[in-house]
Amino acid sequence: MAVFDDSNKDMERSIDGISEHMSNESSEGLRAKAKEQANVRDSIISKLSETRQRIYEIKYKEYKPLIFNGNSMSPTDAAKFVSENAEKLDYIPGKIKLDTPLPLSYEELSELYKTNTSVNSNEEKELTEEVPDPGTIASPKELSECLAAVQSMRSKISNCISDVEAEYDEENQVAIYDGTRISLQSDQQYIKPTEKLQDFLSKERITAQWEFDAVVDGKNGESSGLTKRWEMLCDQITATAELSNELATKLFGKEITITQTNNSVDLPSVIAKMRDKYLEKGKIGKLARLVNKQFDAVESMVKINGQPMKNAEDCDLVLGYLNLQELRATCANYWQDLIREPRFDSLNNGRAPELQASQYVNQIKKRLDWYDTDFVQLKKLLQQAGFEPESIFAFSYDQSNSDIISEIFAKIEGELPFLCQLQLLCIEYQKKVDKYEELTAKINELGIADICKKLQSDWKEKDTNQYSEDYQELQRLYSLYAVQATRKKYLEKLSAAAPVWAEKIKYREDKFGLDRVPENIEEAWEWKQYSQKLAEITAEPFEKLQRKNSELSKEYRKITAQLAETEAWRHLLEKTECNPDLQKNLQSWKLLTKKIGKGKGKNAAMYRNQAQQLMIKCQEVVPAWIMNLSNVTNNMVPGKNKFDVLIIDEASQADLSALPVLYLAKKVIIVGDDKQVSPTGSFTKLDELNSLAASTIKDVLPNWALFSANTSLYDIAATICQPLMLREHFRCVPEIIGFSNRLSYDGKIKPLRDSSSSDLLPAMVNYRVDGHRDGRRKTNEVEANTIVSLIQAMLCVKQYKDKTIGVISLIGKDQAKLIQNKLVSKLNLTEYQRHQILCGTSAEFQGDERDVVFLSMIDSNEKEVGPIRKMGAPDSQPGKDWRRRYNVAVSRAKDQLWVVNSLDYANDLQEGDVRKELLEYASNPHAFMIENEKIEREAESPFEEEVAKALAARGYKLVQQWPVGAYRIDMVAIDGNRKVAIECDGERWHSSEEQIRNDMERQTILERLGWHFVRLRGSEYYGDAEAAIDRVCKDLGQLGINPNHDRFEPQSNTKLLDELKRIAADNFSLSEGEHNSLKLFTDENFADIKETSPVASDKPEPSLSQDEESLYLDTVKDNSISLDKELFGEENEKLLDQPGEQLNKNHPEEGFEQETGTVLSIDTSVVEAEKNALKLEKLVFEFNKRHCQFFCVNKSFR
Repeated sequence: MAVFDDSNKDMERSIDGISEHMSNESSEGLRAKAKEQANVRDSIISKLSETRQRIYEIKYKEYKPLIFNGNSMSPTDAAKFVSENAEKLDYIPGKIKLDTPLPLSYEELSELYKTNTSVNSNEEKELTEEVPDPGTIASPKELSECLAAVQSMRSKISNCISDVEAEYDEENQVAIYDGTRISLQSDQQYIKPTEKLQDFLSKERITAQWEFDAVVDGKNGESSGLTKRWEMLCDQITATAELSNELATKLFGKEITITQTNNSVDLPSVIAKMRDKYLEKGKIGKLARLVNKQFDAVESMVKINGQPMKNAEDCDLVLGYLNLQELRATCANYWQDLIREPRFDSLNNGRAPELQASQYVNQIKKRLDWYDTDFVQLKKLLQQAGFEPESIFAFSYDQSNSDIISEIFAKIEGELPFLCQLQLLCIEYQKKVDKYEELTAKINELGIADICKKLQSDWKEKDTNQYSEDYQELQRLYSLYAVQATRKKYLEKLSAAAPVWAEKIKYREDKFGLDRVPENIEEAWEWKQYSQKLAEITAEPFEKLQRKNSELSKEYRKITAQLAETEAWRHLLEKTECNPDLQKNLQSWKLLTKKIGKGKGKNAAMYRNQAQQLMIKCQEVVPAWIMNLSNVTNNMVPGKNKFDVLIIDEASQADLSALPVLYLAKKVIIVGDDKQVSPTGSFTKLDELNSLAASTIKDVLPNWALFSANTSLYDIAATICQPLMLREHFRCVPEIIGFSNRLSYDGKIKPLRDSSSSDLLPAMVNYRVDGHRDGRRKTNEVEANTIVSLIQAMLCVKQYKDKTIGVISLIGKDQAKLIQNKLVSKLNLTEYQRHQILCGTSAEFQGDERDVVFLSMIDSNEKEVGPIRKMGAPDSQPGKDWRRRYNVAVSRAKDQLWVVNSLDYANDLQEGDVRKELLEYASNPHAFMIENEKIEREAESPFEEEVAKALAARGYKLVQQWPVGAYRIDMVAIDGNRKVAIECDGERWHSSEEQIRNDMERQTILERLGWHFVRLRGSEYYGDAEAAIDRVCKDLGQLGINPNHDRFEPQSNTKLLDELKRIAADNFSLSEGEHNSLKLFTDENFADIKETSPVASDKPEPSLSQDEESLYLDTVKDNSISLDKELFGEENEKLLDQPGEQLNKNHPEEGFEQETGTVLSIDTSVVEAEKNALKLEKLVFEFNKRHCQFFCVNKSFR
């Protein structure tokens, strides 16, 4: 709610707007809307934060040194290194692993490159097909031996068959013996059983007939009684041998001889009797001998070692001997019947034959049992050896046992050994065949490599010679696996860091297939490291992110404003919806305020009281109120009206009477400038004020002496708070605010407007006139007339068409009033209002602004010698006050400041005089800016220089180090009135984290002012300068900047100033009537003439000499006069349809009586330009005075 003294229109408009909005919206709807807007805003903030973080990261990469192998290099230097050495070192292909040293030593790389030729691609391909280890297959020797062994076994088998006249079916492994087919086994498991059988057969052969007979008798069985004989023989042999063994020791050393002379003597019986006698008597007496006559006979017949028997032992010995002889005789008889050969008595060389005969006992018994035991064993062994006993021993029922046994032993001696031998040969043959087949299987299992196919073919053909050659080739190829393994190992190691390089070496592409390492490989690896790092930096979507950042920033500001608005209305509606009377209170307050009016009515006090009471309730409806201090006093009651926040603007102009407003809020924000005009207390009775202060606040308030008439509210606040200085300045162009910055702010102000944002150049004009101050009235007539003439001239120039104009008197109000009166008398009201022309003092202008401001200094030096009195010395209070006035006065101008003065500042003013400082600055406003520029940056960037040259070579118009307020842009590309900032990133002054953030903040601020940025990183440029410039040109084109346009040079164009001065001088020389009758226009051509003004009632008379009149008539009559609706303007198009639009060419001075719109076209070639330029201009001026509604001064005439 805006409430001011001069009008209630703002207040009424605010209340009506609030009421209308409240009727069209609801708090619930606005809450939903605010929630949606908050969500959108949060999303934008998130995206903006992410985008700015990405931009920061990219920019930080651009400035962060690149480190490799212990060395660091800035991205820009790295890009230069990469660019300068590309031809020499750019041969490592593809991407590599960053921040890793060369993965192979030079020796390893050399060995790797040598493998390019030590194993060729065909061999490598062959090796990939799994070339076998030669040790896993048969060698040529093994093949020969194996083939020889197989052949040898075939021969042996053949020989074996031929020896017995048998046949052999190899395919079915069947032996045909004597017409019988006998299956043979070839498995190794039958070797031992067959050998066991073979051994058995070798032992079972019959060497004597008795063996055959015993076997036959044994088969006949006990029932036949034949086996009993063999048993008796065995028993007899056993008994005889036992007795022989028993007597052997007894007979040892004793020879028994028996001379049998009398066969009638029964030696055993007689000797037995003799033994008994010896046992009984110990001897045989004569009587016994007489009785037994045979005793002596026996003694003579039987001798032991030639001596007769002498005792019982001798008798027993002889008896045993005789018994042994008897047994031997029986044995001999049995032996002869059964065994026959050898004879029994021939055994053991005739000595104790029973002993050798006893050896036959087991064999006899074995033979007797042979059919039931050994034959069974034989059949079992046959079966174990893989034979079929039934097929071998197939007997007929009518065969005798003798025939059967005979056939069996015939087979044992002939067929079976043959079969065993043949089977063993077959097994051995099969073993050789299996060995061959095993080797063949290994050969057949070889891969698809060519060498394998050759070996397989050789094997199949059993070509041992060719196999030997191919086997040697296999050995050679297989030996390459070690080379390939080395190659593979190094390739894998290389591939981990440089996969493409490794791939190209692997396939021996071009130069990567050579057998030597490229030169400077370590440098090339370093080059590749930096090249790839730079590529990663430049690959970032920096420009896209910049555009996205700008777009999101705009969206953020827009949605924030919308959300704030929505929340404000919601807050208001939530209150009013619950209490409808609040809105009524607002309307009531509006009506009461209107009734109060100027506060002079008799009911004004009553209305004001009621309005104050309603104000408390109106606060609940309207959260924000804007008032001047007088309205605060009238509408607010301190202590009752309470706001959350009170903002006091221009507090440096508010005196102590403003203190009560501090009671209106919980928090107060005091905005002011102690460097600007403060209360003066000029009309205050200081004695009374000091006495009052001493009696009321002395020793009660701290710093009570500060509470004086010339103390501002800002000054009081500054004693209890630390002021926060707002450094960003948006109003003035830098050339204007630069003076205040140096005068009052120690260079801390940051102007943010660009000089080129204004067409009014130069921005500051030191306009000296030959004027004199009227000391009594504090006026300067010449300065006043000059300012009026300049303002009149401005109204005729299109650049000032919509500009607001202010005039400030630097000494008192008299000069301002004088100028205002002159302007009112010379300008119509429409122009006065359209340009918002205001005349006043610095104090009156404080808080206000105008596009163009004229300062009238008024003072002049009326002394004959020496400077005038110093004004505005910084070391005095009056001087400080003057400096505040000058600070305010200068800083009111937005686009252009004219300092109109009557002083020669070099001679008329002293050092330290604020007037001299202003005039010096106005004469050269760039001096202070240039000085700061030198401090900020001593030298330009070589990077920027190269980029600028590259763009200039393509026809772009550039301005380097373009000032934008307190900032500098590296360079600006210009196309007409379009400008785009070009920033070069990557130099040392952009490199720290803080500098990067400051740079981003600077860009954000400048983008808010409408600047577009194209950024170029050093890494991108030095990586590929041409491509980088191409990209910049493309971006410039998208932003409307094209090459081959005229360069726009800010602050160097003085044509406007010259034209204004010329027009003002012409106006100043005309009479008062002429000034009132003429309307001035100036431009490059008539096409820009769009404005009209009434034609004066009295035409000026011609003022040409006779020669000029003649030239005037010749010039006009020789050129056509035609109408042009477009040039004339749409507002007067109807005049062109009236009669008289075609004028008499021969007498142009006639026919102009009627008010028709016409345009005069004059060919300047009629008059010599140099000689008659001034005359020609005067002719045109005369023509306009005589005949035209429009006074057109075309600059091309000069």
